[in-house]
Amino acid sequence: MAQVYSGYARLQRQRKDYAGAEKSLRESIAIAERRLGREHESTLAYGLDLGHVLVLQGRFAEAEPLLRKGLASAEATNNARSVRRATEQLVKVYEGTGRTGEATTYRTKLAALPAEK
Repeated sequence: MAQVYSGYARLQRQRKDYAGAEKSLRESIAIAERRLGREHESTLAYGLDLGHVLVLQGRFAEAEPLLRKGLASAEATNNARSVRRATEQLVKVYEGTGRTGEATTYRTKLAALPAEK
Protein backbone atom coordinates (compact mmCIF):
# COMPACT_ATOMS: atom_id res chain seq x y z
CA MET A 1 0.00 0.00 0.00
CA ALA A 2 2.90 2.36 0.73
CA GLN A 3 4.03 1.93 -2.88
CA VAL A 4 0.60 2.99 -4.12
CA TYR A 5 0.75 6.23 -2.14
CA SER A 6 4.31 6.81 -3.31
CA GLY A 7 3.33 6.29 -6.95
CA TYR A 8 0.41 8.65 -6.56
CA ALA A 9 2.74 11.20 -4.96
CA ARG A 10 5.02 10.95 -8.01
CA LEU A 11 2.08 11.85 -10.27
CA GLN A 12 1.06 14.70 -7.97
CA ARG A 13 4.62 16.04 -7.98
CA GLN A 14 4.69 15.93 -11.80
CA ARG A 15 1.47 17.96 -11.79
CA LYS A 16 3.06 20.39 -9.33
CA ASP A 17 0.51 19.45 -6.65
CA TYR A 18 3.18 19.55 -3.96
CA ALA A 19 0.75 19.69 -1.04
CA GLY A 20 -0.98 16.56 -2.35
CA ALA A 21 2.33 14.83 -2.95
CA GLU A 22 3.44 15.69 0.57
CA LYS A 23 0.27 14.20 2.06
CA SER A 24 0.61 11.01 -0.01
CA LEU A 25 4.27 10.61 0.91
CA ARG A 26 3.59 11.13 4.60
CA GLU A 27 1.00 8.35 4.35
CA SER A 28 3.43 6.04 2.52
CA ILE A 29 6.07 6.69 5.20
CA ALA A 30 3.58 5.92 7.99
CA ILE A 31 2.59 2.64 6.35
CA ALA A 32 6.20 1.66 5.62
CA GLU A 33 7.28 2.44 9.18
CA ARG A 34 4.51 0.23 10.59
CA ARG A 35 5.16 -2.66 8.20
CA LEU A 36 8.87 -2.46 7.47
CA GLY A 37 10.41 -0.33 10.22
CA ARG A 38 11.85 3.16 10.38
CA GLU A 39 15.25 2.22 9.00
CA HIS A 40 14.09 0.06 6.09
CA GLU A 41 15.42 1.08 2.69
CA SER A 42 11.91 1.74 1.32
CA THR A 43 10.92 3.86 4.30
CA LEU A 44 14.06 5.96 3.88
CA ALA A 45 13.47 6.27 0.11
CA TYR A 46 9.99 7.66 0.79
CA GLY A 47 11.64 10.09 3.20
CA LEU A 48 14.00 11.24 0.44
CA ASP A 49 11.02 11.76 -1.85
CA LEU A 50 9.29 13.80 0.85
CA GLY A 51 12.47 15.83 1.33
CA HIS A 52 12.46 16.60 -2.40
CA VAL A 53 8.82 17.74 -2.28
CA LEU A 54 9.56 19.96 0.71
CA VAL A 55 12.50 21.51 -1.18
CA LEU A 56 10.18 22.19 -4.12
CA GLN A 57 7.92 24.06 -1.68
CA GLY A 58 10.85 26.05 -0.25
CA ARG A 59 10.48 24.33 3.14
CA PHE A 60 14.19 23.79 3.57
CA ALA A 61 14.29 23.45 7.36
CA GLU A 62 11.84 20.54 7.21
CA ALA A 63 13.59 18.93 4.25
CA GLU A 64 17.12 18.99 5.64
CA PRO A 65 16.82 16.31 8.37
CA LEU A 66 15.00 13.94 6.01
CA LEU A 67 17.65 14.41 3.35
CA ARG A 68 20.55 14.03 5.80
CA LYS A 69 19.07 10.82 7.21
CA GLY A 70 18.44 9.48 3.72
CA LEU A 71 21.97 10.37 2.65
CA ALA A 72 23.50 8.61 5.65
CA SER A 73 21.44 5.50 4.95
CA ALA A 74 22.24 5.55 1.23
CA GLU A 75 25.94 5.89 1.95
CA ALA A 76 25.82 3.03 4.48
CA THR A 77 24.15 0.73 1.95
CA ASN A 78 26.17 1.94 -1.05
CA ASN A 79 23.03 3.08 -2.87
CA ALA A 80 24.68 5.39 -5.41
CA ARG A 81 21.42 6.65 -6.92
CA SER A 82 20.01 7.70 -3.54
CA VAL A 83 23.34 9.26 -2.52
CA ARG A 84 23.19 11.41 -5.65
CA ARG A 85 19.52 12.36 -5.12
CA ALA A 86 20.03 13.31 -1.48
CA THR A 87 23.20 15.27 -2.23
CA GLU A 88 21.51 17.20 -5.06
CA GLN A 89 18.64 18.14 -2.78
CA LEU A 90 20.95 19.15 0.07
CA VAL A 91 22.75 21.52 -2.31
CA LYS A 92 19.37 23.12 -3.01
CA VAL A 93 18.60 23.35 0.72
CA TYR A 94 21.89 25.10 1.46
CA GLU A 95 21.63 27.41 -1.54
CA GLY A 96 18.04 28.24 -0.62
CA THR A 97 19.00 29.14 2.94
CA GLY A 98 22.09 31.15 2.00
CA ARG A 99 24.49 28.61 3.49
CA THR A 100 26.94 28.89 0.61
CA GLY A 101 29.80 27.14 2.36
CA GLU A 102 27.73 24.02 2.94
CA ALA A 103 26.30 24.24 -0.58
CA THR A 104 29.84 24.33 -1.96
CA THR A 105 30.86 21.33 0.16
CA TYR A 106 27.94 19.26 -1.11
CA ARG A 107 28.39 20.48 -4.68
CA THR A 108 32.00 19.24 -4.48
CA LYS A 109 30.79 15.88 -3.12
CA LEU A 110 28.27 15.71 -5.94
CA ALA A 111 30.93 16.34 -8.58
CA ALA A 112 33.03 13.52 -7.13
CA LEU A 113 30.21 10.97 -7.39
CA PRO A 114 30.31 8.51 -10.26
CA ALA A 115 28.09 9.38 -13.22
CA GLU A 116 24.62 7.84 -13.27
CA LYS A 117 24.11 4.96 -15.65
